[in-house]
Amino acid sequence: MEYLFEVKDLHKIYNTKDQYSEAQVIFEKESFTIDKESIAIIQGKSGCGKSSLLNLLSLLDQPNAGEIAINSEYITKHLPELEIHEDRFTYSDSEDKKASFIRNRCFGFIFQNFHLVPHLNVLENVMLPQLFSGVKNEVHASQKLEEVELTEKLNKYPEELSGGEKQRVAIARALIMNPSIIFADEPTGNLDSENAKIIIDLLETLSQEHKTKLIIVTHDHEMKETLKTNVEGYRNTGRIEPIFIKDKKIIVDQFIDY
Repeated sequence: MEYLFEVKDLHKIYNTKDQYSEAQVIFEKESFTIDKESIAIIQGKSGCGKSSLLNLLSLLDQPNAGEIAINSEYITKHLPELEIHEDRFTYSDSEDKKASFIRNRCFGFIFQNFHLVPHLNVLENVMLPQLFSGVKNEVHASQKLEEVELTEKLNKYPEELSGGEKQRVAIARALIMNPSIIFADEPTGNLDSENAKIIIDLLETLSQEHKTKLIIVTHDHEMKETLKTNVEGYRNTGRIEPIFIKDKKIIVDQFIDY
Protein backbone atom coordinates (compact mmCIF):
# COMPACT_ATOMS: atom_id res chain seq x y z
CA MET A 1 0.00 0.00 0.00
CA GLU A 2 1.45 3.33 -1.08
CA TYR A 3 -0.92 5.85 0.47
CA LEU A 4 -0.94 7.53 3.84
CA PHE A 5 -4.49 8.86 3.43
CA GLU A 6 -7.17 7.83 0.97
CA VAL A 7 -10.18 10.12 0.61
CA LYS A 8 -13.29 9.15 -1.34
CA ASP A 9 -16.29 11.37 -2.14
CA LEU A 10 -15.57 13.71 0.77
CA HIS A 11 -18.49 15.96 1.63
CA LYS A 12 -18.37 18.60 4.36
CA ILE A 13 -20.97 21.25 5.17
CA TYR A 14 -20.94 23.84 7.93
CA ASN A 15 -24.41 24.94 9.01
CA THR A 16 -24.82 28.55 10.13
CA LYS A 17 -26.67 29.69 13.23
CA ASP A 18 -28.45 32.30 11.14
CA GLN A 19 -31.68 30.71 9.88
CA TYR A 20 -31.62 33.03 6.86
CA SER A 21 -28.13 32.04 5.75
CA GLU A 22 -27.41 29.03 3.60
CA ALA A 23 -25.16 26.24 4.83
CA GLN A 24 -21.58 26.55 3.61
CA VAL A 25 -20.38 23.67 1.44
CA ILE A 26 -16.67 23.20 2.08
CA PHE A 27 -16.07 19.95 0.18
CA GLU A 28 -18.31 18.14 -2.28
CA LYS A 29 -17.41 14.70 -3.65
CA GLU A 30 -13.64 15.19 -3.40
CA SER A 31 -11.44 12.10 -3.87
CA PHE A 32 -7.66 11.88 -3.62
CA THR A 33 -4.79 10.04 -1.94
CA ILE A 34 -1.72 11.33 -0.10
CA ASP A 35 1.45 9.32 -0.69
CA LYS A 36 2.92 7.71 2.43
CA GLU A 37 6.47 8.64 1.39
CA SER A 38 5.80 12.35 1.07
CA ILE A 39 5.78 15.58 3.01
CA ALA A 40 2.47 17.20 2.06
CA ILE A 41 2.10 20.99 1.84
CA ILE A 42 -1.52 22.22 1.67
CA GLN A 43 -1.83 25.63 0.01
CA GLY A 44 -4.59 27.94 -1.16
CA LYS A 45 -6.23 31.31 -0.55
CA SER A 46 -7.74 32.23 2.82
CA GLY A 47 -11.15 30.68 3.34
CA CYS A 48 -10.76 27.96 0.70
CA GLY A 49 -10.87 25.09 3.22
CA LYS A 50 -7.20 24.29 3.94
CA SER A 51 -7.61 24.16 7.71
CA SER A 52 -10.92 22.32 7.34
CA LEU A 53 -9.11 19.64 5.34
CA LEU A 54 -6.40 19.38 7.99
CA ASN A 55 -9.05 19.03 10.71
CA LEU A 56 -10.78 16.25 8.79
CA LEU A 57 -7.59 14.31 8.15
CA SER A 58 -6.53 14.65 11.79
CA LEU A 59 -9.86 13.51 13.27
CA LEU A 60 -10.55 16.89 14.84
CA ASP A 61 -13.68 16.98 12.67
CA GLN A 62 -15.86 14.47 10.85
CA PRO A 63 -17.16 14.56 7.26
CA ASN A 64 -20.88 14.72 6.56
CA ALA A 65 -20.46 12.02 3.93
CA GLY A 66 -17.74 10.16 2.12
CA GLU A 67 -14.80 8.23 3.47
CA ILE A 68 -11.41 9.10 4.92
CA ALA A 69 -9.07 6.15 5.47
CA ILE A 70 -5.56 6.00 6.84
CA ASN A 71 -2.96 3.33 6.23
CA SER A 72 -3.49 1.33 9.42
CA GLU A 73 0.24 0.78 10.07
CA TYR A 74 0.38 4.38 11.29
CA ILE A 75 -2.14 3.56 14.03
CA THR A 76 -1.39 -0.01 15.06
CA LYS A 77 2.25 0.62 15.90
CA HIS A 78 1.05 3.01 18.63
CA LEU A 79 -2.29 1.42 19.50
CA PRO A 80 -2.03 -2.35 18.94
CA GLU A 81 -4.91 -2.76 21.38
CA LEU A 82 -7.30 -1.41 18.73
CA GLU A 83 -6.74 -4.71 16.89
CA ILE A 84 -7.10 -3.33 13.38
CA HIS A 85 -6.72 -6.32 11.08
CA GLU A 86 -7.30 -4.54 7.79
CA ASP A 87 -4.61 -2.56 5.99
CA ARG A 88 -6.77 0.56 6.14
CA PHE A 89 -8.65 2.25 8.97
CA THR A 90 -11.76 4.21 8.01
CA TYR A 91 -12.47 7.30 10.07
CA SER A 92 -16.22 6.96 9.70
CA ASP A 93 -15.98 3.77 11.76
CA SER A 94 -14.30 5.58 14.65
CA GLU A 95 -16.40 6.47 17.66
CA ASP A 96 -15.39 9.52 19.72
CA LYS A 97 -13.37 7.60 22.33
CA LYS A 98 -11.36 5.73 19.70
CA ALA A 99 -10.77 8.95 17.77
CA SER A 100 -9.49 10.60 20.94
CA PHE A 101 -6.99 7.77 21.52
CA ILE A 102 -5.72 8.07 17.95
CA ARG A 103 -5.32 11.85 18.14
CA ASN A 104 -3.41 11.62 21.41
CA ARG A 105 -1.17 8.66 20.65
CA CYS A 106 -0.68 8.70 16.87
CA PHE A 107 -0.90 12.37 15.90
CA GLY A 108 0.96 15.51 16.90
CA PHE A 109 -0.38 19.04 16.38
CA ILE A 110 1.27 22.41 15.78
CA PHE A 111 -0.75 25.62 15.45
CA GLN A 112 -0.11 29.15 14.20
CA ASN A 113 -0.94 30.67 17.61
CA PHE A 114 1.15 28.08 19.51
CA HIS A 115 -1.70 27.16 21.95
CA LEU A 116 0.59 27.07 24.97
CA VAL A 117 -1.06 27.15 28.39
CA PRO A 118 -0.01 30.46 30.04
CA HIS A 119 0.11 29.22 33.65
CA LEU A 120 2.24 26.17 32.80
CA ASN A 121 5.99 26.39 32.31
CA VAL A 122 7.74 25.13 29.20
CA LEU A 123 8.35 21.61 30.53
CA GLU A 124 4.74 21.27 31.71
CA ASN A 125 3.42 22.46 28.34
CA VAL A 126 5.48 19.84 26.54
CA MET A 127 4.17 17.15 28.90
CA LEU A 128 0.46 17.93 28.35
CA PRO A 129 -0.21 15.10 25.85
CA GLN A 130 1.41 12.67 28.30
CA LEU A 131 -0.91 13.77 31.07
CA PHE A 132 -3.97 13.24 28.88
CA SER A 133 -2.83 9.67 28.25
CA GLY A 134 -2.17 8.98 31.95
CA VAL A 135 1.63 8.95 31.85
CA LYS A 136 4.26 11.33 33.13
CA ASN A 137 7.87 11.28 31.99
CA GLU A 138 9.86 14.44 32.67
CA VAL A 139 13.07 12.90 31.31
CA HIS A 140 11.44 12.24 27.93
CA ALA A 141 9.98 15.76 27.85
CA SER A 142 13.40 17.22 28.66
CA GLN A 143 14.89 15.22 25.79
CA LYS A 144 12.37 16.73 23.38
CA LEU A 145 13.27 20.21 24.60
CA GLU A 146 16.92 19.39 24.01
CA GLU A 147 16.07 18.41 20.42
CA VAL A 148 14.59 21.87 19.81
CA GLU A 149 17.47 23.55 21.70
CA LEU A 150 15.38 24.91 24.58
CA THR A 151 16.82 23.03 27.55
CA GLU A 152 17.74 26.27 29.29
CA LYS A 153 14.12 27.49 29.04
CA LEU A 154 12.28 24.55 30.61
CA ASN A 155 11.25 26.53 33.72
CA LYS A 156 10.23 29.64 31.80
CA TYR A 157 6.60 30.58 31.10
CA PRO A 158 5.14 31.35 27.64
CA GLU A 159 5.07 35.10 28.26
CA GLU A 160 8.85 34.99 28.74
CA LEU A 161 9.49 33.44 25.31
CA SER A 162 9.86 34.86 21.83
CA GLY A 163 7.55 33.74 19.03
CA GLY A 164 10.17 31.40 17.62
CA GLU A 165 10.79 29.87 21.04
CA LYS A 166 7.06 29.34 21.59
CA GLN A 167 6.80 27.46 18.32
CA ARG A 168 9.78 25.29 19.23
CA VAL A 169 8.00 24.41 22.48
CA ALA A 170 4.95 23.49 20.38
CA ILE A 171 7.12 21.25 18.18
CA ALA A 172 8.53 19.49 21.25
CA ARG A 173 4.98 19.00 22.54
CA ALA A 174 3.89 17.60 19.17
CA LEU A 175 6.71 15.04 19.32
CA ILE A 176 6.28 13.98 22.95
CA MET A 177 4.13 10.90 22.18
CA ASN A 178 6.39 9.86 19.26
CA PRO A 179 3.52 10.30 16.77
CA SER A 180 3.25 8.79 13.31
CA ILE A 181 2.01 12.03 11.77
CA ILE A 182 2.38 15.71 12.65
CA PHE A 183 -0.32 18.11 11.45
CA ALA A 184 0.90 21.70 11.33
CA ASP A 185 -1.56 24.54 10.66
CA GLU A 186 0.33 27.67 9.54
CA PRO A 187 3.35 26.88 11.78
CA THR A 188 5.26 29.92 10.54
CA GLY A 189 2.30 32.30 10.26
CA ASN A 190 3.23 34.40 13.31
CA LEU A 191 6.99 34.41 12.74
CA ASP A 192 9.41 36.67 10.91
CA SER A 193 11.23 35.24 7.89
CA GLU A 194 14.37 34.30 9.84
CA ASN A 195 12.47 32.38 12.52
CA ALA A 196 10.16 30.88 9.89
CA LYS A 197 13.12 29.29 8.11
CA ILE A 198 14.48 27.97 11.42
CA ILE A 199 11.12 26.34 12.18
CA ILE A 200 10.81 24.82 8.68
CA ASP A 201 14.34 23.39 8.89
CA LEU A 202 13.67 22.06 12.38
CA LEU A 203 10.37 20.42 11.41
CA GLU A 204 11.88 18.71 8.39
CA THR A 205 14.97 17.54 10.29
CA LEU A 206 13.00 16.13 13.21
CA SER A 207 10.45 14.44 10.95
CA GLN A 208 13.31 12.65 9.20
CA GLU A 209 14.99 11.66 12.48
CA HIS A 210 11.77 10.35 14.02
CA LYS A 211 10.31 8.97 10.76
CA THR A 212 7.26 11.12 11.35
CA LYS A 213 5.06 12.19 8.45
CA LEU A 214 4.33 15.90 7.96
CA ILE A 215 1.05 17.41 6.75
CA ILE A 216 1.41 21.21 6.68
CA VAL A 217 -1.04 24.02 5.90
CA THR A 218 0.76 27.21 4.90
CA HIS A 219 0.63 30.56 3.12
CA ASP A 220 4.43 30.66 3.22
CA HIS A 221 5.75 30.30 -0.34
CA GLU A 222 9.30 30.15 1.01
CA MET A 223 8.47 26.84 2.72
CA LYS A 224 8.21 25.11 -0.64
CA GLU A 225 11.61 26.43 -1.72
CA THR A 226 13.20 25.44 1.58
CA LEU A 227 11.86 21.91 1.32
CA LYS A 228 13.26 21.61 -2.20
CA THR A 229 16.67 22.06 -0.61
CA ASN A 230 16.08 19.95 2.50
CA VAL A 231 14.17 16.83 1.44
CA GLU A 232 16.76 14.25 0.39
CA GLY A 233 14.31 12.22 -1.66
CA TYR A 234 13.27 15.32 -3.61
CA ARG A 235 16.90 16.26 -4.23
CA ASN A 236 17.45 12.79 -5.71
CA THR A 237 14.29 12.57 -7.80
CA GLY A 238 13.04 16.14 -8.28
CA ARG A 239 9.51 14.84 -7.75
CA ILE A 240 6.71 17.04 -6.50
CA GLU A 241 3.33 15.40 -7.12
CA PRO A 242 0.46 17.90 -6.77
CA ILE A 243 -3.09 17.06 -5.75
CA PHE A 244 -5.77 19.47 -6.94
CA ILE A 245 -8.88 19.88 -4.76
CA LYS A 246 -11.96 22.06 -5.27
CA ASP A 247 -11.11 22.90 -8.90
CA LYS A 248 -7.52 23.79 -7.92
CA LYS A 249 -8.59 26.16 -5.10
CA ILE A 250 -6.55 23.89 -2.81
CA ILE A 251 -3.25 22.44 -3.97
CA VAL A 252 -1.46 19.73 -1.98
CA ASP A 253 2.18 19.57 -3.05
CA GLN A 254 3.70 16.20 -2.16
CA PHE A 255 7.49 16.17 -1.84
CA ILE A 256 8.14 12.52 -2.61
CA ASP A 257 10.89 11.20 -0.38
CA TYR A 258 12.07 8.13 -2.30
